Amino acid sequence: MLRAYQRFADFNGRASRAEYWLFFVSQGLVSIGLSVFGIVLAQAGPFDILMLAIRLGVGVFMLIAGLSVTIRRLHDSNRSGWWLLLSLPVYLCVAMGLVYLVILGSSYFGNAGAGWAALNALQNSPFMRMFAQIEYLLAIAAALCALALLVMMCSKGTDGPNRFGADPLDPNAASPAWALDGAFDGTFVSGGDQIPDFDAADYAPAQSAPAPLQAPPPPVRPQNSTPTRPTFGRRGL
Repeated sequence: MLRAYQRFADFNGRASRAEYWLFFVSQGLVSIGLSVFGIVLAQAGPFDILMLAIRLGVGVFMLIAGLSVTIRRLHDSNRSGWWLLLSLPVYLCVAMGLVYLVILGSSYFGNAGAGWAALNALQNSPFMRMFAQIEYLLAIAAALCALALLVMMCSKGTDGPNRFGADPLDPNAASPAWALDGAFDGTFVSGGDQIPDFDAADYAPAQSAPAPLQAPPPPVRPQNSTPTRPTFGRRGL
């Protein structure tokens, strides 16, 4: 559970399913704890600014940690982090729904004495009908994208190392770099690709053993030469 918090700003590498889901369970527990803490502070005295600062800090921290662990979860199934853009229709749908409610609320409360009559007139206007149709289509797209992301988050990661790093479930993978019996150390570059750093000495061609020492060959006498007889100090005639 703490692994996601230790790597809260790490967008490289991979995250297992357990790491991903435990993070969001702990995020819910933290939210409940902050709510209880806010109630206690409200009873103790006016600590609204302090509670707002705490909620803002924890919210930013959780947002960064949630993005990083989601991208690493996509990396675990050998998918790029850009698949996270599938969540955009969900946020757009929520934003348009809030705008729709604000427009209806302003029409209901802004016209004194009109109330439901003004609200019904606004809902039957061509603009609001088109707005509601766009919201309906966007809600369908958001549901499909959310379902696709849910399947990706629940899918099993690739066995062994992939282009984003080592298998997080491998007990022998102590670091994101590849470590295969110490043969080479992997270094990561942008995009999650890995370039092995080979040791040239380990992969140099084997040198043959030196030949054993042999006696030098005997001198070769020229074929046309005649041996000379010793004169023992006498002059030759």
